[in-house]
Amino acid sequence: MPRHKEKQLKKTDEVLVKLDNMFQFTIDHPTRIEWIKNAILCCSYKEGDQWSAAEKAELKKRHQPPTVNNQVKVTIDRMVGQFVKNETRVGYRGRSGPEDVAAAETLTDIYLYIKQNNGLGFEERDQAEDGFTCGFGVMEAYISYDDMFQPEIILRAGDPLSTLFDPHSKRYDWNEDAAFVGRYKWLDVDEAKELYPSKAGQIATMFSNKSNTPLDGSDAIKNDNYIDEKKKRIRIVEMWYKVKEKKSIIVFDDPTLKTIPSDRFTTEKRKELDDSDSDYREIDRSE
Repeated sequence: MPRHKEKQLKKTDEVLVKLDNMFQFTIDHPTRIEWIKNAILCCSYKEGDQWSAAEKAELKKRHQPPTVNNQVKVTIDRMVGQFVKNETRVGYRGRSGPEDVAAAETLTDIYLYIKQNNGLGFEERDQAEDGFTCGFGVMEAYISYDDMFQPEIILRAGDPLSTLFDPHSKRYDWNEDAAFVGRYKWLDVDEAKELYPSKAGQIATMFSNKSNTPLDGSDAIKNDNYIDEKKKRIRIVEMWYKVKEKKSIIVFDDPTLKTIPSDRFTTEKRKELDDSDSDYREIDRSE
């Protein structure tokens, strides 16, 4: 094997190990395990499944029906209704006077187009219902392409139960402090092979190992493997992670001079500015 390909494979393996560690760390974290257990219980209560197996057995022994007065769903439906009723239309206004009006109106029209194109009212409703039910909702924004291969902004409500994020994150906006976020989706084996034909052999090999325990109803509370042998399904995981790098920039007090990276701030340029008594600052930042 050529050396450059060997290095590429080694780097790929290192990345896969890193991503797997992130996934396993999140799945096994006590905070997520406890939240998943409670979230599934909350979803069950909303759907009217509020009796435990022991309670149902006792009711059956007494010849009593397991009736449910589902006030949980009534409350969630009321909150969702209030959310929809109080929906606010977003508009932009200029700060500097008449010269900003045209730009503000353009931004308002763009936002309205994106909202209508995505049915954003329905997506936000689903997100809110997830939040009222199990603690938080997820909205994904990404760029896709239409039939004419033109880029378009897509907004879709996600499944909070299959969403993964850094358990150490403390902010509502994961972009601020989460080291990684991810999601997973269960696919039938045949569908996975069709989507990833180059990996069909590897997918088949994964199911030759009969030691995997089938998943229970909690969908991975007790099982963190990638396959469900009983149902012939495979879990496809996507992870996004940050690679931080410390950089220094030069900021000039003279507004006519643009901020530049410090590695482009040559000794000659520094001396020139020092001789002219121009003020500048070197600022460290992490990205």
